[in-house]
Amino acid sequence: MTEPAEKPAGEHRLLTVLKSSRSKNIGKWLAIAVVLLGLLGFFAAPPLLKSVLLKQLSQELQREVSIESIDINPY
Repeated sequence: MTEPAEKPAGEHRLLTVLKSSRSKNIGKWLAIAVVLLGLLGFFAAPPLLKSVLLKQLSQELQREVSIESIDINPY
């Protein structure tokens, strides 16, 4: 019979680190942060930017300004 190949020491340590609870918690928080960034970027940022831009552009140009839509893709 053939002997099973031994894993290199670095690979064993990497697997141990990836399975640790600290790594899982960091991964969960990073995933939550990415989702929140996406939601805020898609839904909250366009109306906020539109109101700020309308106010500032109207002052700078000294005339009425309108913006039809603003699309933001945070990814």
